[in-house]
Amino acid sequence: MAAEPGNEALLPLPLVDLLAEEPGHDPAAAARDVALMLDVTGARDTSPQDVKLTWLFHRKATRARLLSFADVTRSRRRRLTGEGDEPWPGFPLAPRPNQGA
Repeated sequence: MAAEPGNEALLPLPLVDLLAEEPGHDPAAAARDVALMLDVTGARDTSPQDVKLTWLFHRKATRARLLSFADVTRSRRRRLTGEGDEPWPGFPLAPRPNQGA
């Protein structure tokens, strides 16, 4: 992980560039995701292209920023796979599928 000792070289990398490297995403989609994170965290005056990985790990704002990152990446996964966060289809109203019968 970039925040671990010895990995400091990763911290100045632009977050947009890192997100754009994910399969199925491009720089424009990554910029929109970072813009959403900036909006959620109240940093609306910052350009998505100016956000570095260090932004996620700022000591005074880490929790809100990491939560916004988690929300964005979860939404990205849903867009790519069409899957939600439920443990099985129809959860919690549908019975758990029989696994192994």
